[in-house]
Amino acid sequence: IASGSTEAFAAEGLIFAIAGALERSSECFQTALMRNPHSAETHYLLGRACLSDLEFELAAAMFERAARLRADDYQSLVLAGKMRESAGDLRAARMDFALALPRINQALASHPQDLRALCAKARCLLQLGKAHQSAPLMEKIAQHPDPMNYHLACTYARADLPDCALDVLEEVVELGWRHGAWLERDPDFDRLRGEQRYKRIAAAM
Repeated sequence: IASGSTEAFAAEGLIFAIAGALERSSECFQTALMRNPHSAETHYLLGRACLSDLEFELAAAMFERAARLRADDYQSLVLAGKMRESAGDLRAARMDFALALPRINQALASHPQDLRALCAKARCLLQLGKAHQSAPLMEKIAQHPDPMNYHLACTYARADLPDCALDVLEEVVELGWRHGAWLERDPDFDRLRGEQRYKRIAAAM
């Protein structure tokens, strides 16, 4: 109301981006960055906005910037790794996943049952060629009925376990997960979009 919140402009920018109003989105983010060019949250939301427009490399750069601005932010690094991988830069993707892992372990030291952190750790281990360490984590997460298991579905998809990925995705949709715009753009599911079961789950949302 008082127009004092940098993050409010950035959040509005993300909403406009998802709605396809890219010019208005750009104006919001320009305002946010002029007010505070060092806001981690603004760069994170700008990364999400870039992803909504399928600008993977720019999204990765924004997520990496967000992570540099906030030392405990592992989620931005995981998303940056996903974006680098989608853009074909596997070396940069591995670097992002490697940088995220100690931050995840630090978060889990304080909150060992944090599902988001556990999902992120499983993903990083998988991407760093440590599938034998990732698999037990995925099994542990799968036993917990929580909509956050969407991230587990992503990890199963990247692990080339499509049936497991779709099982989890179907479950989280039944539990009320409704981020269809994100699902439509998430590169983790690119290989599954032609599957009839995927189409049915997406349509059910």
